Amino acid sequence: MSATPPSRTRLVGDRFDLVPGQSAFGCLARLARLNYFGPADWHRAFGLRVLRSDDLPRALAMSESRQRTLAGALGIERPSTWAPDTWRPFCGRAEQMGTSPFRYCVGCIRVGYHPYLHQLPWIERCPWHGIRLRTCCPRCGGSIATSGDTGRKLLTCACGLDLMNEVAAARLNQQPRGAAEYITRYLAWAAGERGTCTLIWPANASPEIQPLASLIRMPAELEHRARSIRNAGSHVRRCHRGIRADQTQPVEDAKRLAGLSGDCPQILHVPCFMVSSINAVAKNLARKLPAGSLTLREQLLFLGGISHPPSGFVAAVRSTSGTIQCLPPMLVGSQRYLNLATVHPVIGDAVVRLGTLYKTRKSELGSEDPSDVDLLLLKIQREILCRGYAEGLRAVISQYVPDLYFSRRDRPHLTAPWVLLRVTASYCSARQGYVRLDRNEGAADALTSATCRRTRPYC
Repeated sequence: MSATPPSRTRLVGDRFDLVPGQSAFGCLARLARLNYFGPADWHRAFGLRVLRSDDLPRALAMSESRQRTLAGALGIERPSTWAPDTWRPFCGRAEQMGTSPFRYCVGCIRVGYHPYLHQLPWIERCPWHGIRLRTCCPRCGGSIATSGDTGRKLLTCACGLDLMNEVAAARLNQQPRGAAEYITRYLAWAAGERGTCTLIWPANASPEIQPLASLIRMPAELEHRARSIRNAGSHVRRCHRGIRADQTQPVEDAKRLAGLSGDCPQILHVPCFMVSSINAVAKNLARKLPAGSLTLREQLLFLGGISHPPSGFVAAVRSTSGTIQCLPPMLVGSQRYLNLATVHPVIGDAVVRLGTLYKTRKSELGSEDPSDVDLLLLKIQREILCRGYAEGLRAVISQYVPDLYFSRRDRPHLTAPWVLLRVTASYCSARQGYVRLDRNEGAADALTSATCRRTRPYC
């Protein structure tokens, strides 16, 4: 970041070349406080057109044009560290990740320093101060002013606490001790990771939630200073590595998974390599249901069409349900077909996007032959689909078997996968995390409304 030209009117605290790594919001807040600029002065002083209700950390992080406007007003080139993508150790659809809520270190914000590093969900503590990052007032727990409509100065709380010490901020002429070294090493690591890692998560999901933080693995020298190791990976379910080619069915069967895409997918022709796993999901659930949950015909369908029920089976005292009969995989000739009313649309979307992503990565690497990467992809897709199918089965059957809600392990709920996929020329791995989808309604209602929107958009 170059120094301010002498011909321009100088502002107090405008030597941002002395404190590299400062976020765009950190620059604006520092200048606004030290030069006593209120919301009415932001456009005149910096050329910024923002609404008083706009959350400034988010507005500046999301808008490249606003960043360029602010940099032009300061007489500098837009720093690369103002762009959120620079700090992410993966590529993918992550426009809103880390833009809110505003997170800060008490020691850094006191002198008007706020790097975008503190916004990253996998950073729990300030790496150079060792202080846990906060999102609210340390005195009363109230919200910190980050917009112009609060009637307060930026970085103050309604209780009267001011996070910034203006005298200390005006004297700041370098980064806090240890910040420059850590940020340099972190940015170098993140740049290398973006070349191999891609993140996939459900559409319309907030990317600030805990599974995202748990999927990221930093080098030990970076991680032990920035997060609590005891919490690392608590939400990560699996880590897959390459498997041998003779351990799975032919790769060509994966083409059937394209049936999960489209506007109104209702039936999936189950790929051969998934048949045994899908059947096992249905059989496992049927065996664990409370006595009297299924009729004899329903039980036989779930168990794969055997000629007689298992010993000790107690049939339900009701007529056979047409809905429940369609839940197990349907056998047509030698092929199996799955009713997608039991699979939440985000599951199918994740499976299809994983396949598309892998093809793109493989094309970039210049490889078109089946390899361990192909087999890893099939294994991940199979696990995601089987998990989604199992959760959908429990959600639908819970409408007929309310006792499922008293089960601890099989209580009906829906989750969506988050996958961090790493693909290189010689190696492939993936991490998965899951987040609840049915937080505000029952699992059955959430699944019904989602499948209704998928098959009949006018519902």
